[in-house]
Amino acid sequence: MPAKQIFFRPAILCICLFLLAAATLSAQQLRYQFKNYTPSDGLPSSETYQVLRDAKNYMWFATDHGVTRFNGYDFETFNLADNSIMGLYEDSRKRVWAYTFSGRLFYYVNGKFEDYQWNEKVMEAIQPGVIQGMYVDSVETVHLSSSGPYYVSITKDGYLKRENELSRNARFEAIEVSRPDYFVRVKSYPE
Repeated sequence: MPAKQIFFRPAILCICLFLLAAATLSAQQLRYQFKNYTPSDGLPSSETYQVLRDAKNYMWFATDHGVTRFNGYDFETFNLADNSIMGLYEDSRKRVWAYTFSGRLFYYVNGKFEDYQWNEKVMEAIQPGVIQGMYVDSVETVHLSSSGPYYVSITKDGYLKRENELSRNARFEAIEVSRPDYFVRVKSYPE
């Protein structure tokens, strides 16, 4: 018998035994633990509109009774001048922004939320709608998508630009903010 055949038969036998053993072994199943947080755990309300995980791995909750930050153990609630928070956004400077049902903007800095200095202009510009999304670009221009039906941008100096275009079909524009996040705005609305 040639030397190759002598080596080949035990190798085949070992491979078959290995595959048979691997097929009979069962792997441990992953078990996830889920916790349903309620107002009794520290949330200000069970009506939550958006959840955001920031760069420091805090969880932020936009609720109809304010903004809450969760560190994994405790909730910290921030009461703002307008507490019906519709959404949250973290900009490139790691500030967490909150936008409200009435159109006001707030941003978190130095352990507290500050009013956005151009809130009056923003609230007037988005009426009769509500803010549906936002982002802040590298030159501190705030971009807002509204159901108004307007797209609003306001520079850090307070120059406001509002766009609205009616057409037969709705058209959308997606702007890549950072991978994998996009800011989507409606460029034109149906008549």
